[in-house]
Amino acid sequence: MNEIISPNISDTQPNTRARRNLLTEQNKDVESRVQNPFEIGANVEISSQDDNTCHKWYPGNVLATYLVDGVEMVKVEYFVPSLDEKKRKRSVETRVSIDRIRPQPPPERSGAKKSYELMQDVEAFDNGAWCAGKVKVILFDGSCFVSLNNSKEQIYFHHSEMRKPRKWVDGVWEMTKKVKQMPWIT
Repeated sequence: MNEIISPNISDTQPNTRARRNLLTEQNKDVESRVQNPFEIGANVEISSQDDNTCHKWYPGNVLATYLVDGVEMVKVEYFVPSLDEKKRKRSVETRVSIDRIRPQPPPERSGAKKSYELMQDVEAFDNGAWCAGKVKVILFDGSCFVSLNNSKEQIYFHHSEMRKPRKWVDGVWEMTKKVKQMPWIT
């Protein structure tokens, strides 16, 4: 799954009652519906791991849930840049197992100023996906240069394109814990 997804959640169709009802009606013929925490129309993130080093979370919307050979599956929709210059984006649908999906993290507190520290773990929005990285340089305006996925390359990100990493564990969002510094290291 190397496709790019739009960073603009507003590019995806809004989660309206009418859209949920339409998607529910379309899926009534599916006998193996699954009860899971992801409602039809919900905004989610889909996990992808490219060549065992690059872990990414792509934003998308839930279209349906299924049970296939005892495995919970979720059909999702997301948008990727189009090769056709007249069309900026195209819709893509795919099915993923329930262990490769999570709700979109809640937004950070309204009005809260984002600030990061050197060597802090972050997620940065790059090529349509949230990627794990580490802050390498902090500029005066709060923007940063970040090294993604342990790469030596440093990429510039505005603070609005960055967030603190969180993990979805047993239906609850948890902040990634800071590594405790050894007392003899200053």
